[in-house]
Order: sequence, then structure tokens, then C-alpha cells
Amino acid sequence: MAVCQASKSHAWLSHLPRIRNLSVAVKEWNDEIVFVRRVIPGAADRSYGIQVARLAGLPLTVIDRAKTILGKLESDDTAVTLPAAPAAKP
Repeated sequence: MAVCQASKSHAWLSHLPRIRNLSVAVKEWNDEIVFVRRVIPGAADRSYGIQVARLAGLPLTVIDRAKTILGKLESDDTAVTLPAAPAAKP
């Protein structure tokens, strides 16, 4: 059985009957996530990209910038202007 994190459209499931849409169960606590080592049917309830980036050890500056951008994208403000990225260090 194949495991895949599907998009909102699941029309392809009827064409590929052996494929199932599964996700890993997650517990959240204080903006942290813990994978509970259980695979469950269906897609995740939301994206955990920033939390996974933190678990993967990305620099805190990258995590903070991602949070800023995500906050602006999720806001009701239709004219989102993102802050400039900090200059890369040589």
C-alpha cells in the first residue's frame, strides 16, 4: 500500500484503488509537535512545515522568517508586503 499526503482534491483515488491517503498522528503542545508513531487514515488537519523545520534543525532565523511570512499570508490583509530577506552571509 502506498502512503501519500494528498492535496484537497482526491479525485485520483477512484482511478488508483490501491492508494490510500494516510498521515502520521501528531500531538501539539506549546507550538511544538510530537509524532505519536501512529499512521491514521486521511490527510493531516493542517501543515506542520515550520514545526518540522524546527525539528530538522534549521536555523532559528529561518524559522522566525517563515512564521512572519505565514502570518502575513494567513491574515485578512489582501495587500501583503513581505519584509526583505536578510542578506546572506558569505
